[in-house]
Amino acid sequence: MAEQESDGEELVGNKSEEQHHQLLATRHGEESDDEGDEVKQICQVIHSRSSEDIPQCSAPAKEPCEKRMLSPSPTTDLTRRYPCKSTKKSHGDVPNSDTTPTRKQNDCFGSNHLKECRIFRKVLEEVSGEGCSTGCDNEEDKFVPIRVPSNVKRNSEESAIDQTCRNDSDNKSKVYDQDYTKCEHDCQLTHATSSNCGTENPFSSCYLGSDTGEQQQPETCSKCGTENTFSSCYLGSDDEHHPAVTLHFNDLPILLKSQIFSYLTMNELLCTASLVCKTWYEAAREPGLWRRLHLDRPGMLDEDLWNVVGINANLSQLHVLDCRMLSGKGIAKALAGCPALKELIIMRCNQLKADAFCDIGEHCPLLAKINFSNTNGVPDAALEKIASHCSHLSELRLNRCSLISDESITQVARYCPKLKVLTFQENKKVTDASLQALCAFSHNIEVLSLHKCSITSQGIMHLHKLTKLRNLDLSNLSSLSSNSVGEAISNLPQLDTLNLCLSKNINDSCLHSIAASCKKLKYLFLVSCNITDEGLISIGRHSRSIEHLDIGWCEDITDRGATALSQMCSQLKYLGMVRCDQITEGCVARLVKEFPHIHYSTFLLDSQRLLEKAKRQGFQLNTV
Repeated sequence: MAEQESDGEELVGNKSEEQHHQLLATRHGEESDDEGDEVKQICQVIHSRSSEDIPQCSAPAKEPCEKRMLSPSPTTDLTRRYPCKSTKKSHGDVPNSDTTPTRKQNDCFGSNHLKECRIFRKVLEEVSGEGCSTGCDNEEDKFVPIRVPSNVKRNSEESAIDQTCRNDSDNKSKVYDQDYTKCEHDCQLTHATSSNCGTENPFSSCYLGSDTGEQQQPETCSKCGTENTFSSCYLGSDDEHHPAVTLHFNDLPILLKSQIFSYLTMNELLCTASLVCKTWYEAAREPGLWRRLHLDRPGMLDEDLWNVVGINANLSQLHVLDCRMLSGKGIAKALAGCPALKELIIMRCNQLKADAFCDIGEHCPLLAKINFSNTNGVPDAALEKIASHCSHLSELRLNRCSLISDESITQVARYCPKLKVLTFQENKKVTDASLQALCAFSHNIEVLSLHKCSITSQGIMHLHKLTKLRNLDLSNLSSLSSNSVGEAISNLPQLDTLNLCLSKNINDSCLHSIAASCKKLKYLFLVSCNITDEGLISIGRHSRSIEHLDIGWCEDITDRGATALSQMCSQLKYLGMVRCDQITEGCVARLVKEFPHIHYSTFLLDSQRLLEKAKRQGFQLNTV
């Protein structure tokens, strides 16, 4: 008996590769002469073994492993592939050195596998009287999982096999799918198929919510009768029979709740959401919601500012607009706790004095964008400190900061080499000296606005050094001459936006120089300039890239210039002609019909559009 057992074991698990190929060499439908002897030998081996010989896993009960999870069970559905060994890894995903090398794929498919199943089916019939009742001897029949009796001994490798055999319509061979998944305990699991309804269940005994690792008893859905280890009515189901399980809002992850809260205003977060419960309080104060602050409450006090800014020490953007109750000390204390601040906007807070700005550079060295527009209390000393400490400064807007002069602008030009955007409006103390320093040191400037500053024709002659300049505003500079503007701008090939509004000295010759040299020009503003039809014709001939042109209040423009420009500028999308009194209404109506892609703007057309918009919105107009 011992000799027979050893022979049977060699046949089951330890047969060499060559002997195994010989055993599976018989084609589909051809039975070997000694097939019956093999079945007898296997049955003798099985009867000689005891269920006590089944190897047990030594892992803790709360850490399921594949040996315990896939141990023999009377209710385990497996499609066995005998006598091939699986390439399943052992406990802990450590490769087993005793495992037979992986076979080629063709050795497991086709008619050779049919003989394996026949031998195994006969073994089951001899041992327990159970077997496959679907008639696997027929070519067109499918293999279904065979219910393995508990007294059949299997090692951990063979127990891991879980394959579904189905027909291949092309080559009539049997195809086997083997789809393994990973559980949270890093065990290799298999897709089990319900014996009642055929539902494929991706969850094994190590399922969500299990603390024991033991196989869960099947559950039956009360609506559809589906039996599965993990109930078919699971989370996320879109089936009307299996509605999705609802969750409470507080069960969501805090990051998801914070994302939802990001659509609320600051007032709603602090005064409403955070007062609901402790969970909402924590979600409303998640630091990610407070990286950008926009404060525009005129009645905000210093204490309110400190409390809001103190929520997140990594605040990156702070906008303070029209907060007229804040003091300089309150601003300084708030900014002292923002070392990571990168963008600071303080606008229309004229009550602030020098003490609010002097220490900004020391407390916020990472500042890249600053906007102090319409805040008259910013002194030169504060701007100089900012320039010396904030080397990453790339955008600076100082519109109507009446205390800023050439002294501080020169320091900005020297210590801020990354400066790209610089705007002034009505800064009377900014003169040609500031422009000369910027052209000498700040070669990366792309946007420059000098609206109504003390700039002369001599100062703009340095603009040719700013080779990266794209947007230039020279509006309302009465001291500029037409020749100097034409010469300065002709050396700016990258220019795409130019504003020369309210400059009475700009004439047709200047316009001709600009159109001939600035081939990338798209936006041109010439409101109230001294130009005629000849200037518009020059633009049409030389500047084919123009898209937006405003010639409002140019009294010398006639129908001839507007028509020629519309015909020659194929890229034109907007033409402003407000108060161009020599352009007739008939010409405008004809242009609107002939060039529907161009938006013409006149006083009459704009009024008609406004009335039509009001009617569409339901307003009733009195025609008395």
